Amino acid sequence: MNSNLRTSALMTSLRLNGRMTARVAGRAPTQNRSLTAWAFAAVSALGLWPLSLAHASGSPDLNPAARHMMMEEYEARTQRSSRFLLEETEVRAKGRLLVAGQAGETQLFKRVKIMRCEIEVASAGLFASQTFRPQRSRCFNPIFFDLNTETEVPEGSYLVGFENMLQPGFVHVRADQLTRLDLQRVGVPRELQRSETPIKVFRDLNHPAEQRKLMWATFASGERFFSVAEYDFGDHYLRRFPLTDAVPNPSYKICERERRPELSLRADRLCRVWNLRHAFAVNELFDLRANGTGTQFSVQSPGDAFPIRLLKQLIAAPLNGQQSVALLPGAYVMEGTVGGKVVRRSLRTSDLDALEASAYGISLDVQLGEVAELLDRAAAEVRERRSRQLSGPSAGADVATPSADGDPDDDDQSMGLSCQNTRLWKTEVRAWCRSDQTTGCARTQVRFCEPLTEIR
Repeated sequence: MNSNLRTSALMTSLRLNGRMTARVAGRAPTQNRSLTAWAFAAVSALGLWPLSLAHASGSPDLNPAARHMMMEEYEARTQRSSRFLLEETEVRAKGRLLVAGQAGETQLFKRVKIMRCEIEVASAGLFASQTFRPQRSRCFNPIFFDLNTETEVPEGSYLVGFENMLQPGFVHVRADQLTRLDLQRVGVPRELQRSETPIKVFRDLNHPAEQRKLMWATFASGERFFSVAEYDFGDHYLRRFPLTDAVPNPSYKICERERRPELSLRADRLCRVWNLRHAFAVNELFDLRANGTGTQFSVQSPGDAFPIRLLKQLIAAPLNGQQSVALLPGAYVMEGTVGGKVVRRSLRTSDLDALEASAYGISLDVQLGEVAELLDRAAAEVRERRSRQLSGPSAGADVATPSADGDPDDDDQSMGLSCQNTRLWKTEVRAWCRSDQTTGCARTQVRFCEPLTEIR
């Protein structure tokens, strides 16, 4: 096959039901052709992956190698990415990291992604008022490597991901030592093996363990850890060459500026949550639903809060009843259709509870106690500020009565309402609660509860 036909075959294999683009963002068409050819040569040199998932794309899989290349790894190899702030410049002692296991048949990329971070985890006693504080963490450009390969990396604390999954907390690599993580291989439960539709496996964002992983990675890096695309099976999975990112990358850098632009009331509230500088206090940034979808709120220029839609976070392309997936410790859901009805089954890795007890450097009970104290303090400040506003020169003016959705004049706080008569509330465990039956939302069992207003 000559080079022109080879490039044509590559582009044919990368069409995804109209959802992808043949252009690499920020490149002219002539440059795109050279980049595409480069990618083809690069992945071909790595060897062709076996043809396994025709249903992952509506197009013929003419070149399996190209479709398995992670777009963000391609970007990291070819250009300095704006997603990451720092490059490793200092000389550090090296350790080794190994992620062992066999990827599932429909886990297309089979690559580990790690990112070293230096993070300052707050103690509740450190905070008083909502004043400016310097940036509280920094992360370095990511490293990608294969399963079952000892990889030499600078010593330090790492966020570790595989196939859109996250390891709880940090993984600590020490000088001249090997740190090993083992994937757990899980098959399809018997009741789903006869599913009439391809089976989806996704992160259970209704489970506190997955919520903590999401908050921790966001707090440490200030961004989403994975770059994802929306495929023809309708959910988010890792982005492959040359797809554009389906989800805008959230940012909270405005919140950390000493001189911030004028913020909307909603953005100002989210910034106060972000600047509490506690990983588990940022739950208000996420409105997560029991079906695996949700919304993440970002604060961006010119100074407003923006909702970002999150679809189900798949950890593999859809599979059949005889296939399996490899899991990092966590909580997941398998979903299929049996007898015309959607059937979901929860998956919990066996070591999740024991690992969570140590993964974050402090017991979760202490962490949640600190979060409750921080949120109480921040809420008291908001009430005091609002009270001063109402008792000012315009105190004699008519003041609208708060509704069950919150104060109509201040999206920042539902003044005058208790948690018992509002339709939306937050706890130290979870924000955007709508039912006491939702995990982490039972108002009689939490240490902190505060009414919220909708962000649209």
